Amino acid sequence: MYRIGELSRLCGIKAPTIRYFENIGLLDNPARNDGNQRLYSEEDCKHLRFIKKGREIGFTQSELKTLLGLNDKCSPNCDEVYELTKNHLNVVKEKIKDLKKIEKTLLTLSTLCKNGDESDCPILDSLYSEIIL
Repeated sequence: MYRIGELSRLCGIKAPTIRYFENIGLLDNPARNDGNQRLYSEEDCKHLRFIKKGREIGFTQSELKTLLGLNDKCSPNCDEVYELTKNHLNVVKEKIKDLKKIEKTLLTLSTLCKNGDESDCPILDSLYSEIIL
C-alpha cells in the first residue's frame, strides 16, 4: 500500500491531481489507515498510469471514465474501445485542421507587419475588421 506522496512519485502525478481524479470519479476513493491517511493499492497505481497516458493523448474525462469502465468489465468489448478511440481520432483530426487554419491566418497577419515601423498596426487593424483572413 502506498500513501499519496509515494503514489505521486511512482506515477509522476502530483498529489492534488490524484485527489482531483478521486473527486471526479476517475479513481476510486482509497482505503484509509487509522490516522485517516489515504492508502493506495498497486491497482490504483495502474489506474493512475492509465489515466495519465490517456490524458497525454487527449482523451476527455468522460472518455477515460468509459474506458476505465470497459476495462473493469470481466470481458471488455474491444469494439466499444475501438469506436471510442476512432471517434477521438476524428476529433483530433478536426482540431489539427483548425490549428492549420489558425497557423495560416497568423502567418498572413505576420506578413502585414513591418516590425513596428508603422504608426498604425496592420495586425490590430485586421483583427478589428470584418474581413477574416
